[in-house]
Amino acid sequence: MNIQKPLKPLKSAPVTFVLCKIACGDLLNFDSEHLGSVQDAYRQEGYPHYGKVSSSEIEVVRQPSVLVRQHERLIHHFISNDFNDGVAVSGGDLFVYTNNYINFESYIKKVLNAHRIFSATVNMQTIAGIGIRYIDFINPKQGKSLPDYLNPAILSPEYKGDLSSIEPLNSSMQHTYQTELGSVLVLRSLAGRGLKIVPDDLVSMISPMLVKAATESTLDNTSGISALIDTDHFVQFKALENVKELNLRELIDRLHEYTSNLFFENVTSAAIKEWS
Repeated sequence: MNIQKPLKPLKSAPVTFVLCKIACGDLLNFDSEHLGSVQDAYRQEGYPHYGKVSSSEIEVVRQPSVLVRQHERLIHHFISNDFNDGVAVSGGDLFVYTNNYINFESYIKKVLNAHRIFSATVNMQTIAGIGIRYIDFINPKQGKSLPDYLNPAILSPEYKGDLSSIEPLNSSMQHTYQTELGSVLVLRSLAGRGLKIVPDDLVSMISPMLVKAATESTLDNTSGISALIDTDHFVQFKALENVKELNLRELIDRLHEYTSNLFFENVTSAAIKEWS
């Protein structure tokens, strides 16, 4: 399928959530030494609401013998006045997210500003990796089905949306690509009934924003057959990069370009016309 990128931004784009992660390296003392100053800095920049989420991570160490360790990880969230944008920090990992994506230019400014504040406040000028992730929710209009919007090749072979005699729950498929940037680009599709607006692994990231806004119920969406298209593009450097020697804006721009091209390669011209 050829790329059919629209010349103008879509008026009703299906994107529901965008997340950019900048891994700056290890910062084990963030909670004890930097949390207060970072919270103050983001409060002054229009992120006054604070929340935190605790999660468990499993680490498997294979030398000299297999050892499984469980770590507790705290993610600190700083949320905007309108509850549409957020910055999250866990150790040396910075996350900048929004559920009100307008266009890339306005979003990248928020990402670069959030990183500038973080790196200056904790005095951290290194980058270990960068990723950008788009979540699009495809909800067919009455009388239409997912193949009217999406390239059937990215829908799971188990998808049964056109069989009225059964009621499927969901099905998923993943495609992974290596790019000339040395990055990995992943396209995941999830089709079914009663989908949330984000995949399960992102619920903990968006929940603090929705809780603060008292709208957690918006995680649940239509009961009809719909699809989540999850494009996830990331690059991990072999060694820590100095942010002063790395054109952060240009690199995120390239990651976005590949991600955008992949999305529009897999949606139909009729879908683009409907969203325009």
